Amino acid sequence: MRHQVIAAGLVTTLCAMNAAAVDRNWNEPLGGAFNVGTNWTPAGSPIPGDQAFFGLPDIFTVTFPGSSANTSTFVTDGDMLWTTTTVVQTYTVTNDFFATDATLSVMDLVLFVADETNINANALLNVESGGTLRFNKLNISKTAVGPATVECFGANAKLESFNNLVSKIAVGAFGGNGTLRISDSGLATMVGTTAVCDTNVAGTIGLVSLETSAAMATRNLSVNAVGGAGQSGTVNIDAGAVLTVTHMLNVGNAAGLGTGEINVMTGGTLDLGVDSNTVRSSGTLALFDGTLNLDMPLVIDAGVFTADATSTIAHANNVALTVRNKGLIDWAQSLDLSASNSKSPTILNVESGGVFESALNCTIAGVFDSSGRINVDGVAGDGTRSELRGEGLGSDADLFIGIGGVGELNVTNGGRVVFRDDGLWGIDATGVALVTVSGTNADSARSEIDLVNGGPNSELILGDAGNVNVDVLGGGRIAVGGDIRIAVQAGSVASVDVIGSNGASFVSTLSAGDDLYVGGNDVLAGGTATINVDAARLETHDFIRLWPGATVTLSNDAFMSGNTLDNRGLLRGDATLEVLTLSNSGQLEPGDETAAGSFDVFGTMFQTTTGTLEIDLFGGNPGEFDSISVGTALTLDGALVVSMPTGYSPPSGAT
Repeated sequence: MRHQVIAAGLVTTLCAMNAAAVDRNWNEPLGGAFNVGTNWTPAGSPIPGDQAFFGLPDIFTVTFPGSSANTSTFVTDGDMLWTTTTVVQTYTVTNDFFATDATLSVMDLVLFVADETNINANALLNVESGGTLRFNKLNISKTAVGPATVECFGANAKLESFNNLVSKIAVGAFGGNGTLRISDSGLATMVGTTAVCDTNVAGTIGLVSLETSAAMATRNLSVNAVGGAGQSGTVNIDAGAVLTVTHMLNVGNAAGLGTGEINVMTGGTLDLGVDSNTVRSSGTLALFDGTLNLDMPLVIDAGVFTADATSTIAHANNVALTVRNKGLIDWAQSLDLSASNSKSPTILNVESGGVFESALNCTIAGVFDSSGRINVDGVAGDGTRSELRGEGLGSDADLFIGIGGVGELNVTNGGRVVFRDDGLWGIDATGVALVTVSGTNADSARSEIDLVNGGPNSELILGDAGNVNVDVLGGGRIAVGGDIRIAVQAGSVASVDVIGSNGASFVSTLSAGDDLYVGGNDVLAGGTATINVDAARLETHDFIRLWPGATVTLSNDAFMSGNTLDNRGLLRGDATLEVLTLSNSGQLEPGDETAAGSFDVFGTMFQTTTGTLEIDLFGGNPGEFDSISVGTALTLDGALVVSMPTGYSPPSGAT
């Protein structure tokens, strides 16, 4: 006879695997050890294959002297503490875990649920100091109305999903009311998606609250991203807590159903990671003394983003903030877009009827060697214009571009920029401002920069000590309530082109409500300025002075208006000069060296002893020689220079 020896441990394991699964009910209202068989009915502690039921309506403690495991666990009543007696042990549920109408606290124990953890109606799960809930899917009021709550609090209290990108936390779903609260240094780590209000069923409520130095990291976060009538999803980050979204954020939904919101408050921090971050219709992102860290663009797509005066936006260089589709960003502080600055993003896009509203100043490229850009483009389908607004509530609202770095502002296709106070572009010697105002939206709205709300106190400086390039094209407009000063200080360089129209309703325009100074300020000559006005308008309501460093070229029936025009620089071209007085002590050239032109002066013209009038003769027929027509009186002193660039020689006696 042959004998076979089998180890005792293997015999035990084989017997356990072959034994029929048993439903075991906890029967000890005073508490006890999980692995004591008499605490269960039928007798025997649960093993793999068994289901464990806790349904006593009592307050008691269950201890885990060693690691334990069974298939499914149901907690349906009572107020229990699960803990260990010595070192931290692990209780493994290989299938599902359900809690309803009960309170369960886990402390100094790892509760490991391999499939779904369901915290349902009137259930509270507390993961306390030293406790860990390790899960694949955590459902908080997903399969029942609720309310249901999971709390994680205290030192070394943890919620952990194991390494599976399909793992998920669902807080409120299918009509349920769910809450996840992490506080007092509690920690949650989610390698998959956290979904708050994860359904289109009406009445669903989901709340995630991070408090008191808590921390949570999740790959993706969605807050009411599905959308349903009467439902809400909310995430609150407060009191030094940190929420990190490593990949994708979605707040609100395109249908605009229900509400989704994230509130970052009182020292809380929201870190947004490497994928897309979007706040849609019915979605709100709000900072109240909070911090938002951006590593990738944030898009406010018909949603709302608000930031109060004490909040901070930190960002990686060239990160963009976008508001579009009638979304709103309400910024209750100064906006500073500088690649080396930590208060704001580097690029701001306002599109398709979106609005960015700043309470104070807006600065693009405020410091040396920095850069920043704002794009304001288009209108919404209902005609709502994209707008960048500086309200200046109780304080200044200035528009600074290129203080020390390279700043760029593009206003296109009917977009609008409105600031209550001044525009200061190209301020320091290292500052560069690049500004384009171009085009219209059909014939309904022209692209424009409007600095008129401050009346004569609003000023626009194009190049204080720095360099400026401004293009007003295709019916665009820049309007200022007070003075415009161009190339103010010596060494500054400004180039301004005002060109064309949209072919119908709007002519490109640069307009000052008061005075215009080119190549200096009101009393001193300064830098070098070149202005080209081509089939467009250059308007002031009072005084114009062109300093020696100024060259102004008017062409193709351009229009220039004001009260008094004092030319000490070079004024040339073909235009209507709607001024009461033209004083020339510089150089006045109708046309140029290649073509004849005419100046039609409405009022009086006089030329001083230092002035030069240059007339070019290309031929003897009308339109082949330069001309000036004066509406009232003409007085000439100084020099008259007559040139014949093409070699034309008028016949003797010609006048």
